[in-house]
Amino acid sequence: MFDGYKLFFLRNAMGDRRDKALKELREQLATLNQQNVYVKKERQNIFETSGFKIVASMSMLALVLFSKW
Repeated sequence: MFDGYKLFFLRNAMGDRRDKALKELREQLATLNQQNVYVKKERQNIFETSGFKIVASMSMLALVLFSKW
């Protein structure tokens, strides 16, 4: 009977460790997801970047120059 109690105790201890590990992994995953959402929001704002404005300006200038010929 004593061996059965040890086995029960070990299973509970292992279960607690597993539960703690799963909880930590869930928290880490939630943190990563929040960071990814923030990065995606920054990437979607491409129309306000200086590079896009330069390309758009040069394209319009080229259209104006070619339309006069």
